[in-house]
Amino acid sequence: MPTRYGESPWIAEFPRTRRPDFPRIRGEHTCDVVIVGGGLTGCARAYACAMAGLKPVVLESERIGQGSAGRSAGLLLADPGPLFRDVVQAHGLRAARRVFESWARGASDGA
Repeated sequence: MPTRYGESPWIAEFPRTRRPDFPRIRGEHTCDVVIVGGGLTGCARAYACAMAGLKPVVLESERIGQGSAGRSAGLLLADPGPLFRDVVQAHGLRAARRVFESWARGASDGA
């Protein structure tokens, strides 16, 4: 899928033969952590969990790194974009803190 400005160089220049295919998840699975989204932050978080001895499962609707991570400028930002106060209003202070701390840790791990 092209971006607003054309084809993503990260995706277009990477050979299709080297892109991994993962099977669809079917049936019951046991894991310690479920990570929704296989972009840069999700994959960094899965790696960190695995290194800590946990068994993570990454859920991605398409291919790993082919969504916004594969079409971005490659910047690692320490905040998720929405304002902290908006996340607090929507989900509460404890959840907002956890979101922002996790996002910053994911960016740090990726770097």
